[in-house]
Amino acid sequence: MEERQHVHGEDKNTTKALQVVVDKVGRFDGRNITKFPRVYTCEMEVHQVSEVKMISTFDLAVVPEIRERVQELHTETISWKKFEELLKDEFFEEDSERMTKQTFLDWIEQRPGNQMAPNELIREFEAKFGQLPRQERQLLETRKTGLFLQTADEHLEDKLLFYLADKTSESGFTNDWKLVKETVGLLARQQKIKTRGLLPRLEPMPASQNLMPPQNGIKTVKDGTLEELIKGIQDLKVEMTELKKSQMASSSKIIEGSNGFIERCMWCDNPNHKRGECDSYKAAIKDGIVYFKEGRIRLTGSDEPLKTNFGKGGMKKLVEEQT
Repeated sequence: MEERQHVHGEDKNTTKALQVVVDKVGRFDGRNITKFPRVYTCEMEVHQVSEVKMISTFDLAVVPEIRERVQELHTETISWKKFEELLKDEFFEEDSERMTKQTFLDWIEQRPGNQMAPNELIREFEAKFGQLPRQERQLLETRKTGLFLQTADEHLEDKLLFYLADKTSESGFTNDWKLVKETVGLLARQQKIKTRGLLPRLEPMPASQNLMPPQNGIKTVKDGTLEELIKGIQDLKVEMTELKKSQMASSSKIIEGSNGFIERCMWCDNPNHKRGECDSYKAAIKDGIVYFKEGRIRLTGSDEPLKTNFGKGGMKKLVEEQT
């Protein structure tokens, strides 16, 4: 109650937003730099407070001990995004929930994609990446796509490597983060259609309408539902094809016979199984020809990750050419 009495604003909306923030997370003391700006931004946007007022009134939610330090960060006119970055840099060492490069890489090593849906995974990845200090973010920016691939489960990783393949890139895949997000979004929709679009809508056929002898497990789908599902799949195929065409045009990479997405083994290029089910890949690992490290297949002795080679014999072909 005492904290709320200290909160004042220029108008009702600003005052109300500040009160909600303080009620939810208390006042800004530097140690809550990860959580506080997120809640503050959300409430200010909900109450339609301008960026200028967001910055000028932020001081009112700060504990007196660090208020001067905060005020020094916005002596000149800056955007809220810039002010937020300055806050994170200033109070990073004091953050009780701070994200460091090591904790970020430790999280990636856990392969969180095994327990998370694609959309949820990329949101969590961006949130944690954004919590890193600016200098660390800049250092990891060129590795951002590769790091995300390491978080994904094997199924998603194989699909992403197919769509994001870039012959001109040293890593073998694009570093265009916007394209990565678009691809993940489309793959998430594809997964949703496969797993949720049909099964939850299957309904038992009423016995009174069934002229055939009753059979256990017989189900039907409403005509409207089936048409909607088919249309959704067709639309998704068009979007996926267009996405691949756009990526190929930007990277000048042409994959023969790739009309739409064909899921195939990254190692031997066989469309009938995935890498984890490939006997040839397992044999190559067992014989020490290649090894798996940091989400990539690498050639033993060189430590260099192999590039994708979809439609041309897979990584196995590249290894055979080098040995």
